[in-house]
Order: sequence, then structure tokens, then C-alpha cells
Amino acid sequence: MFFLSSCWEKNYDYAYDIKIENATPDTLRLLIGQVNSTTITEPLYSIDLLPYETQNGNKSGLYGMKANEGINPIQLRFSNGWKGIDTVLVFHKDTLMCIWTAPAYGGSDSIHNFFNYNSWSYWIEKDPDGVMMFTIYPEDLKLNNE
Repeated sequence: MFFLSSCWEKNYDYAYDIKIENATPDTLRLLIGQVNSTTITEPLYSIDLLPYETQNGNKSGLYGMKANEGINPIQLRFSNGWKGIDTVLVFHKDTLMCIWTAPAYGGSDSIHNFFNYNSWSYWIEKDPDGVMMFTIYPEDLKLNNE
């Protein structure tokens, strides 16, 4: 009897990195997701962004996505879940400037929100490497965008 044993790796057309861009003149701190314990609530991820800096989110634990051609990697990332990412808090110094909360949705691109698929952009930089980017704008730095 012949037995064949091997590992099968699924091949994808593209591998997207996540990038977070700070398009403001302010240094920002993002607290992403929440870990709840009996006495402490702390973020899953913390990202510090200098003014006009773009940071690779993969280094902060926001891992990208592999996808085939014709698939929106942002929608795929949200539909596959982000392991506890349900809140994004944006701070300038010690002041809370913005709160974005899940669930993810596909709203108008005029509604800028971390959980709105249409607030993200994606592109191929060099085949097969792509980018999924969320940009924080100065108008986002109003609590609850009021």
C-alpha cells in the first residue's frame, strides 16, 4: 500500500501589508483592540505615529492579508476577523481625540472610520506585494468626529 504525505500550501496572487498613515502635524498614539481582565483593560496593540509618518502595521501586530486577484483584501481582512480588534482610540498627547468601534461595514467613503472598508485604500506596489492603508486625517482628531 502506498501512502503519500505532504504539506499543502495554498498559493495566493498577492500578499498585502497593512500600513497606518498619520496625515496630521501631530504625534499620535493609537490604542487598538481591548484585552479585558478583572481589573485592567489594556490595548492589544499600541502604535505611536510621528507627524506625517507612515508605519508598517505588521510590525505592531496588525498583520496583512493574502488574497487572490479580484478579491478586496480589506473586506477579506475584516470578514476573517482581527482577533479582538473592536475599538481604535486615537490620542494626541494624553487627550482622546477619536474613537472608532466595530462592527466593520461598507459605508460611504465620505464617512471616515477605521471599520469602514471604504475608508481604506489598497494597491499593488510590486507584484506580488501589495499595501492596505488606513490614513488618519486632521478632521479625524475631533472626539467621535463631532
